[in-house]
Amino acid sequence: MNLNTARLTSPNGDSPELHPRILFGSTISEILLSTTQASLPFSECGVVFGYINLETVCTATGAMIATTAPDHDPLTTLPDPIQWLTQPNDVQLLTYDQMDSHQAAQLRSWLPQACQQAWAVPITIENRLIGGIIIPVREPDHWTDAQFNALRHLTAQCALGMSNSNCSQSTLDKLPSADAAAQEELVSSRNRFNLALENSINAILFLTEMGLIEQYNAAFAQIMGCGPADFLDQPIWEIARDEDMAELHQAVRAVRERGRQHRVTIQLNTQQPQSVEVAFTPIVERDKHVGFVCTMQDVTERVKVEAQLRSQLIHEQEVNHMRSQFVSMASHQFRTPLAIIQAAAESFVEYHDKMDHHKRVQRLERIREQVERMTLLLDNVLTLSDLTSHRKLFNPTVIDLAKWLPNFLKSYTSQNPGSVIDYQPHLDDDAAIWADEEVLRRIFLQLLTNAIKFSPPDDPIEVSMISTPTKVVITVTDKGVGIPNEDIERVFESFFRSTNALPLPGNGLGLAILKEDMRLLGGEVTLKSELGQGTTVTSTFTRSTAL
Repeated sequence: MNLNTARLTSPNGDSPELHPRILFGSTISEILLSTTQASLPFSECGVVFGYINLETVCTATGAMIATTAPDHDPLTTLPDPIQWLTQPNDVQLLTYDQMDSHQAAQLRSWLPQACQQAWAVPITIENRLIGGIIIPVREPDHWTDAQFNALRHLTAQCALGMSNSNCSQSTLDKLPSADAAAQEELVSSRNRFNLALENSINAILFLTEMGLIEQYNAAFAQIMGCGPADFLDQPIWEIARDEDMAELHQAVRAVRERGRQHRVTIQLNTQQPQSVEVAFTPIVERDKHVGFVCTMQDVTERVKVEAQLRSQLIHEQEVNHMRSQFVSMASHQFRTPLAIIQAAAESFVEYHDKMDHHKRVQRLERIREQVERMTLLLDNVLTLSDLTSHRKLFNPTVIDLAKWLPNFLKSYTSQNPGSVIDYQPHLDDDAAIWADEEVLRRIFLQLLTNAIKFSPPDDPIEVSMISTPTKVVITVTDKGVGIPNEDIERVFESFFRSTNALPLPGNGLGLAILKEDMRLLGGEVTLKSELGQGTTVTSTFTRSTAL
C-alpha cells in the first residue's frame, strides 16, 4: 500500500497538515510514536496511545503500543495481538461493556480512571486493519466532524509511513517471538549495506516519493560540507544552485512518471564551484513507486575539460570559417590584380618594340600598382593572423595623445594632399596612455583612410579628442555614404564588406584589424552610422597616470 499524500484532503477541500516524522519515519516504532504524540491535542484526559499488530506490517508477532502517559514507557511490545478494534471502516467508541473481560481488563489498564471510554480511530492499509489510535474522552457527544477528520488524516499518514518502512532493529530486539536466525541475517545484511553505503566514494542518497532526502552517506556530507542530518527532510533540489533547481525538480518528476533512471549534470550550491552528475533510480515495491536512490559523482574536472574542448572547437570553427572566407575572398580579390598584371605583361612583351618610353612606363606602373595592392592584402592578412593568435610583439610606452595626435595628423595631410581634417581637441590636461606607437599609428591610419575613402572629395573629416580622469576618447566623423543598418553589426568581422562598399577597393580586413589593435591596447572601438549621412567611429583608450 502506497498512499498518495496529495489525496489526503479534508471533505471541504482544505489540505491537512503533513507530518514528516510520520510520513517519512524510518521505523514502525518511530512512526507509531510520532502519530500518538501528534494526536495528543485531541485528548480531554492528557493521554493518547496507539497500537499496531506487528504481524500486519512485518514478519513479527504480537503488538506494539505507544503512549503519552507519563507513568508508562513510551513504547512497549506485547506477545499477543490486540483486538480492541474489529472494523477498519470508521471511528469507534470503546466502552468496557462492549468487550469481553480480557479486553476490558486490558483496556482499563491503559485508560485513565477519569475516562472510562475512548474514541478509537483505525489505522488501515488497503482496507486491512493494522492498529488504531485510542483517545480517552469524558464527553464523546461534544466531538465535531472536524476533529474526526483531522484524526483520520493522521492515521492515513501513519499508514503511508508504515507501508514504506521495515521493522527496526529496536523493534526486533523487543520481540522475543521473532525468528533468531532471520533476525541475525537481517542485521548482518543491514550492516553490510551500511558499510558499503558509508565507504562509497560516490555520494548516495535515499529520497521519498516526494523528493525529500531521508538518508545520505558520508561522501555526500563531505561534498556538501554539511553534518549528518543537515539535509534530512529537505527537497533534493535544495542542493543545487538556483539556476539548476528546476532541472532537478524535473528529473524527479520524470523518474516518477516514466519509472526509469534519469541523469542530469548540475552545479552544487557550495562555496567552491562543483559539478556533479546526478543519477535518479526509482525504488519500486509491490509494483508501485515508493522513492528514489540518488547517486552523485563529482565531474568538476570533466566539465572543465569539456568546456575547454568546446572553446577549442569553437576556435577551430572560427579559424576554419576565416580560412574559408580568405579563400573565397582571395579568389575574388586576387583575380582582378592578377588579370591586370597578366594583361599588362603580355602587352608589354608583345608590343615592346612598338611602344614609346611613356607607354612602357605606363604598363610597368600598372603592374607595380597591382603588386602593391596584393602586397597590402597579404600584409593585412598576416597582421590580423598575428593579432588574433597573440604572436604580435607588443612594446608599450607612455604616449601623450595631446601631443602625438596633432603631429600624426599633420604628417598624414602632408602625405595625402587631398585630405582635409578638422581637429577639435577638448583637453584640460595631458592625454597620456600606454600604447605601442606602431599599433597606434596603424589605428589612426585605418580610421582616417576609411573616412576619406567613403567621403566626397574635399569634404572635411572631423577628429575630436576628450580626456577624462580615466579615459581618452577620440572620434572620427565623416559625412560620406554611411552603412546600411543590417550591416553595422558585422563591420568588424574579418573579410566582411558592406553592400554599398563593394564597388570601392578594399578587402574587408581594415576594421577587423582596428578592433584587434584596440583590444591589444586595452581599449574599445564602437561605430555609429546612418545611410547617406555618414559614420562616426569612437575609440576609447584607458588613460595612464605615468605623466
